[in-house]
Parts: sequence; C-alpha cells; structure tokens
Amino acid sequence: MKKYFLFRKEEVNISSVTSSDTGVGLSLLAVPTDKVSYISSELGRVKIVFNDVTVYQEANLRDGESLEKSSVFISCSEGDEFELVESILKFISSDKTVSNVMKFDVVTGESTLSKAVVEGLDPQIRRRPINMQSGRVSSKIERDAEDSAAIAGIDFGVNQPTVDYNHEGLSGFADAAEVTSWANAGSGGTAYNIATNVSTPHCTDPGTNQRGLTTKAVQFNEGEHFIVPTLTVDSDYTLYMVFDTQYTSSLYQHYLRVAYGDAAGETAGPNGLILQEGEPKGATSLVLGSIGNTFQARHSGQTGVPANTKATAEFPRIYRSSDTVTDSCHVLIVRRDKNNNMFYHSGYYNGDIIGSIIPERHETSGRLVIERLGTTKDLTVDHFSKSSIARFGVIENDIGADGAAQLAQDLFNHYNF
Repeated sequence: MKKYFLFRKEEVNISSVTSSDTGVGLSLLAVPTDKVSYISSELGRVKIVFNDVTVYQEANLRDGESLEKSSVFISCSEGDEFELVESILKFISSDKTVSNVMKFDVVTGESTLSKAVVEGLDPQIRRRPINMQSGRVSSKIERDAEDSAAIAGIDFGVNQPTVDYNHEGLSGFADAAEVTSWANAGSGGTAYNIATNVSTPHCTDPGTNQRGLTTKAVQFNEGEHFIVPTLTVDSDYTLYMVFDTQYTSSLYQHYLRVAYGDAAGETAGPNGLILQEGEPKGATSLVLGSIGNTFQARHSGQTGVPANTKATAEFPRIYRSSDTVTDSCHVLIVRRDKNNNMFYHSGYYNGDIIGSIIPERHETSGRLVIERLGTTKDLTVDHFSKSSIARFGVIENDIGADGAAQLAQDLFNHYNF
C-alpha cells in the first residue's frame, strides 16, 4: 500500500488554490512518498523535493529556463535537522509503520514526527518556469526585451494594468519640486495621464526627504492630491500601491489612511474613515481617523462606515529607532474577486494575505471608481499627509492569490531601499 505525506498549511478557504509558485494560497497538499526526489536542509528547516508533482504534463521551455520541482519546507528547532530527515527516511523505507500517512498539520499543531515544528510549513507547486541563472520566475524582461510585458521594471505578463503611475513618470521633476503631472504607463494610455493637482504635492528623491524607497516618489502634505481621469471597474480588480510613511519625532505616522477615491466621496480606501464623534451607527458623516493595522473598502454607490477588517500582521510595519533594519517601504495589494471577496497582500510579508473581507459580513460590491489619488472627496485635511507614493496602479481583473503574492514580492524587491 502506498504511503503519503499530508500537509495542511491553513484551513481551506475562499482564496485557496491548487498550485502556487510562491506558496501563498496553497492550503492543502498530499503527495505519495515515492515521489521524493531528495531531502536536504537549512538551519531550522528541512526541504523535501518531489518528482512529477505539477499541474502540467509538459511545458514548452526556452533556453535557460526550467520548471522547478515542487517542494515543501518543514520547520524544526535548530540542531534537529538531521533527526527530522532521518525520521522521514525511516517512515518512507519501513514496512512496519503504524499509519501510511505522515501528517504535518499547522491548523491543529499536530505532526506524525515529534521533531517537526508545524508552525512553519511552506509548500510550493510550480506553475511557471524559472530563469536558471537568476533563480527567479522567468520574466519576459529576460526572455524577450523587444516584446516585454514589463512596465518600469515589473513584469505583469498577461495581467497588464490599465493605469500605472510609477517613478519613471517623475523623472522630469527635481527633489522638492511641485509635481504637476504624472504620466500613465499602463495599457489605458494617455487618456489616464494625470494633469491636475490640488495644492503642491512634491517630488522626493531617495535618501533626501524619505526613507526606504529606492526611487523618486510624490509626497503629500495636508490638502494635497491629484485629480485622476475617471477609471471605473465594474467587477473584480487588483489594485497595488508602493508608499512610505513619515518617521520623525514630530510627525510620526504609521497609520494607513485614505490614499484613493472618487469625486463623489463614495469610493475610498484602503483605510482611515471613521464616524464623527457622537454620530449614530449607520451615519454618513465620516472623518479621517488614526486606525492602525486595519483595512477598509468602500465603492461607488456606498456611504457610511466602510467594509473593514483587522490585519493579521502589523501593517504598515512601524519603524522603531532601536531596530537594526528599517522597513518603511510598504507594498499593498488589494484584490476583489468575482464574488466580491476582498484580500490584502503585503510585500514585506512575502506577499502573504494579511487581511480579508467577505461580503456576507460587509458590503463590498459597487464599482471601483478612481478619480482622486491622495484622498477622496471632502477629505482635504491630513489625509495621506506626510506620506509618499512611488507607484499606484489598477489591473481590471483579479490576478489571484499567487499572482498577487508574486507582484507584492516584485514591487517590494524593486522599491525597498
């Protein structure tokens, strides 16, 4: 009788997938033990690599590309790597095991092997080839520079953004200069070029007025924002933004506030709206608030308190002066699927989902209407103040958990100082 490995990283949920280059969304995996190619280890974790565990029967690869074998990382205490590997080999080779299933279950904290630390489990079933020289998912940047799906250093593949405001569009502005326009690099073309600002949002150069970003960005002070040519998305979408926050003793701010919205003041996100003091529940009178580690979403046609959820990890990650590493480059991916479920991915956390909003509990329907960058209507004081945006874009479809995780990682690696 065959023996199997059974891995459960999390409860199967609405964002679960059956294959994932990044491991994000791959909740459950079972593999026959006779598919083991080899087992090796790093300090504090063991890697099992499998033959022929893929969703594809064959793949057309270019020179220098390879479809990396599927694998699982299993955590263990430092120093227990050898014993964990040995116990796995004994299970595979023995005819006298009590069970034919070796289980690693993060949800219950249970494992067949005592040396496994099941708080850490990282399964990956590859869907896309890697470039064997770089070790990264093969990019059209690397494959064909003349037919590139890349915009400003990020390969979007078939999931091209309609709007993409990025650092290359700021090349003509010097440090501290007012940013009067921002060209759209997305597939929507010049129709979405930003040509109007309110007040004087200004350009910042890396290492001068900001921390953590490797490129130019736009900093907003009180009342400052851009007027964006109307972008409307009826159904699923993926929205991404790269920004940093202000870290000084007098202007300390790590809260994520309203960064985009519409002219009607209905669409707003990704955080920061609260009821005015004394207003009853359900009231439409909202003001900006200092809400940490929270995500919010409101779409066109909606008023009142937005749909919201608490983040499962600190976001934006607070800079503390005692830290040896500062992380003020923040990458946020916001996804809405065809069923109006919403997911929030962080670049700092390797693209993992750190928040979700389900429509059974919150209103997440309505059109995404982007007409403001840096605020939404009537929020003209202290909205995204003292924070800088290096990149903002919208893809008019849900690119999925794995695609969003990869995009979050790519953006973080590109912009993190």
